[in-house]
Amino acid sequence: MAFYRDFFRIHLQMTPAEMRQRASRYLQPTAAMSPALMQEIEGIADGAEQKLEDIMALAARYEITFEKVKLGECSNVFVGPQRAADGQPILGMNWDWRPEVMDFRAVITARCDDMLDHIVVTECGQPGKYGLNAAGVAAIETGLACSQPHSVGRQLFALVIRNALAQTTLDSARSAIREHPPEATISFFLADDAGRVCNIEATPNGLAERGWAPTSQGPTRVGSPPRVERVQPSPGCRRSP
Repeated sequence: MAFYRDFFRIHLQMTPAEMRQRASRYLQPTAAMSPALMQEIEGIADGAEQKLEDIMALAARYEITFEKVKLGECSNVFVGPQRAADGQPILGMNWDWRPEVMDFRAVITARCDDMLDHIVVTECGQPGKYGLNAAGVAAIETGLACSQPHSVGRQLFALVIRNALAQTTLDSARSAIREHPPEATISFFLADDAGRVCNIEATPNGLAERGWAPTSQGPTRVGSPPRVERVQPSPGCRRSP
């Protein structure tokens, strides 16, 4: 909490009270998308003896920041079965956020009674984001720098991914994102252990989707310019540098 309070104060001139007010706008959308996920966030707040809005601010740090500070985060890579040496699909990403965050990053392996087991990479205080579940569904993302700072949704992208990872199939994970799109402009990659993959881009103009079957070559890399060229770019958007 101390790192992000200082970060918001220095870069956004935002007080802790303003941070909590900004984060509180996501409470109702999160509860509507997934009551179970909302309960998990409430449990984190209770266990850490922190205000609920403070914990929500950790999950919302991208959305709170990106409106005023240009963020450069993440590149994604997908290798389809036809290109992988062992015939197994590969979905991966790097994480280009602040180096200070490396001190409180976490990998969570969750054995659950009420949802699918999952493994996620996250920051402490967040309920998890990038990862994969026991049904073989994986989800990652990268930011999109668009002409407008908002997509068409109301949700936090990290929680959109967690909700996608609660689904049992790639198709249901796709539907979860389409039904509850993020507020930020984000490019999501979803894949399953059968080698299917889809990319959903949340832009100011709506959601754009493309997919690849297991028998296709698929894109070998998709990342942030100038690293690689975009694949079928959405109008007015580019991945965060």
